[in-house]
Amino acid sequence: MVLFADDTSLIFKIGRRTNNFDDVNSSILRFTINNLTLNEKKTKCIKFYLPNVQNNECCVDLNGQKLEFVKETIFLGITLDDRLQWGPHIKILSGRLSSAAYAVRQIRQLTDIGKASLVYFSYFHSIMSYGILLWGRVADVESIFTLQKRAIRAIYNLPRRESLRELFKTINILTVPSQLIYENIMRGKNKFAIPQFRLSKENPSWDFVLNRELCKQAYYKLSDYIEDKNAWQHKHYFKI
Repeated sequence: MVLFADDTSLIFKIGRRTNNFDDVNSSILRFTINNLTLNEKKTKCIKFYLPNVQNNECCVDLNGQKLEFVKETIFLGITLDDRLQWGPHIKILSGRLSSAAYAVRQIRQLTDIGKASLVYFSYFHSIMSYGILLWGRVADVESIFTLQKRAIRAIYNLPRRESLRELFKTINILTVPSQLIYENIMRGKNKFAIPQFRLSKENPSWDFVLNRELCKQAYYKLSDYIEDKNAWQHKHYFKI
């Protein structure tokens, strides 16, 4: 169960070859016993499965009404796809960033570089960097980088095809890939700042050895992330 403000999310693990929803029904019964009522009109269900796995039809009833199964849903500002892909999130994010880039351009026409940069950081960059640890390595991320360059060109009144390679080095604005690396490093730094994760050179723990070897890999498999959910944080952290 995940609680955030007035939203409640329930997560269940169900065998892909079965439609056993005993845990779901037990949770609904528990709500009823504690005088908590679920709004069946607002309650949505999403079944996550891998693209190469057949999705069996399923049904969940609440007070005699079938709950709607959706293909995607928004959870804390992140669009989750039922096939665990980031295409829908990137599409929605691109639309929001396109509007933000347009706002930056309009502000720049009325003000100077300083105020346009302020709008960029408060509007565009904050949206761009939110949740980047989750979606920052997807194949469609290039479209986000393109929108960022559009916003930067708007700040400095540059032509559409003007190269920004040298400009990014002087304006203290992180590109999308650089922002991802920065977030990974900071997450790794914060983790190793916790006393139980501090390691001594004389007596390194096995986890440290495992993570160090994992950082040497050229690529990662899904099992690597299952064993170490912070694989990329460790990789970038140990680079420095």
